[in-house]
Amino acid sequence: MALVITTLHSLAVAVSPSRSLVGVDSQRVLSTLRYGVVTTSDPDPEALLSGRAAAELGREEVTVSLAFGQLTRGDAAGTRVLIKEYRADQTPQTPTEIARAQLEGSLSGAPPGGLDQLEALFASDGRSAASIAAAMAENEFAAHLRLQPPGGSDEAYGYRGKLSKLLGQESPEPGTIRMVFPWYGEVTRMALPTRTPPTLATWLDLHARGETLSAKVEANIPGRTCQLRGEYARGALSTALLGLTRLHEAALTHGSLGASAVLVSSEDDRKGASGGKGRLLDLAFARDLRSLEPASRVGGDGALLPLLADRPDPLATDLRERAARAGAAEEGAFGTADDMRAFGVLLLQAMVEPNAERGAFPLARLLQLIDGPFAASSRASADGAVDVDGLRDYLAADDACRRGGYGGVELLDSAGGAGWSLVASLLGPYAERPSAAAALGHPFWSAGLLR
Repeated sequence: MALVITTLHSLAVAVSPSRSLVGVDSQRVLSTLRYGVVTTSDPDPEALLSGRAAAELGREEVTVSLAFGQLTRGDAAGTRVLIKEYRADQTPQTPTEIARAQLEGSLSGAPPGGLDQLEALFASDGRSAASIAAAMAENEFAAHLRLQPPGGSDEAYGYRGKLSKLLGQESPEPGTIRMVFPWYGEVTRMALPTRTPPTLATWLDLHARGETLSAKVEANIPGRTCQLRGEYARGALSTALLGLTRLHEAALTHGSLGASAVLVSSEDDRKGASGGKGRLLDLAFARDLRSLEPASRVGGDGALLPLLADRPDPLATDLRERAARAGAAEEGAFGTADDMRAFGVLLLQAMVEPNAERGAFPLARLLQLIDGPFAASSRASADGAVDVDGLRDYLAADDACRRGGYGGVELLDSAGGAGWSLVASLLGPYAERPSAAAALGHPFWSAGLLR
């Protein structure tokens, strides 16, 4: 049996000359992510991750570039934007009428005919089955169309709004697919930005290197610094949770929730809750909760489009298989619960990792604990429940889990253990996990940290 996992395997930063594309001037490429396919004969993912199974990394399949640019047309000319470009390394097919439809409607709203017609055009275009890059881009676009229907707001708090999608013949590299988002990164008057907008992942990376602003004052007031970092992370996660609520209300599951999927307004964690307002990013793997099909493969009723009935899902995951092993009566309910578990892991990571000794508790180690000695259910059931009380005691006993006497355990202990109560509900049996809306009402979000 072959196990196929889409994985990030390269990160590069480059600068490109200015170029114009359908009303958007792309002025600087800030980063490029390259995704490949790992194949192994062992069906157990942990065997691959632990190195017990032989694996082969195939040639690059998808390249995703992020660039800074400006709009050049209409009333919005001059608006700073982030341009996200998907590109397949295989030879792209010639753009067809779907490209022309998108070029005509990209800056004025959804294409004629609505979501169903768009998806039917994607299906008839034939590119979905040929290119993972095209499938990711089309899926992200379809998810944004559902969140931002024609006539609706282009900007909604809690997730990053979409300005437009650009695809087609005017691209310097035919077959690329571009989407344009509002710019939330650094703004300078005399120079172009040099980095992509910050996320929780980039903030955690700064902490790993000891380069955050709070780290510079930590030695003097460790308790207050830990408190500010906790408030900062909590502020970012609470607003991102609002975005997840809206995603689920639109019958979508995120499918790839993690620190890199949460945009933050600033990396200045000295500001506490006011420094880290969060928005959800990266809907390339969003799925319809009614069928667990990718958002781009379903019609308005959530059912698979007839034109795609005989075509394999290019973004296939093991979500359905895990739902079956967990005995889920409704696959959609399991999809929602899977997002909530991912959010629980992210909450634990954001509280523990930056407040522990540097490098002591990265995400990989936390996942080893969650899915290993503190897994409360067997692999056969795939229920995903975690012994949170045991995990808390384990972390509390390790001095490396705190700096200057304060760490994530103490933050989650606040207000009578409010944080651990929320983590326990999010990492509990899938059928008992709260909805995103219910999690928003948990007292942890308003509790006084370290009090």
